[in-house]
Amino acid sequence: MLALLLLVSISYVGSRQYRASKVIGKKTAFTGTIPGKSDNIPESLLVDVARDEPGWFQHCGSSMGQFRKVMTVTAVDLNNDGNDEYVVQAADSYYCGSGGCSFYIYHYKSSRYDRIGEDFGFYAGISGTLHNGFNDIVNEVKDYSRKKGGSEVIAVTLHYNGTTYVRYSGK
Repeated sequence: MLALLLLVSISYVGSRQYRASKVIGKKTAFTGTIPGKSDNIPESLLVDVARDEPGWFQHCGSSMGQFRKVMTVTAVDLNNDGNDEYVVQAADSYYCGSGGCSFYIYHYKSSRYDRIGEDFGFYAGISGTLHNGFNDIVNEVKDYSRKKGGSEVIAVTLHYNGTTYVRYSGK
């Protein structure tokens, strides 16, 4: 079932960038930065990400313009309240490696964006399953334990536990 969901709901849009495109009953929007185009990323979101990741921001020369260029942002209403949450994924070598990139999940609350989750891999999209009022997030990661001398990409699910997103172990 998960493999079918991934085939239906995920489309690849470029190096290290994924977009959820057809999640049942969900409107998702890829809001990545495109040179010369308006990206509609809220400035206050970028400020809050820079606050949470000062090393990443400093790596970009402490320039909001440079910082904006090294991330992809996906806007999606994870809790069906009519307001978007944001998945911010690194798109540079500072936070990326052969196993994917760091990504962070932000929710707007009390006049600021709060981080409600983070993971490493290739953010893939959301599922139609809810935990504590928020849709599960699907992430693709490299699993080095299954294949001798190499790795394979597997899908993992992040569940919202009421405070933050955590990897679901299936147990």
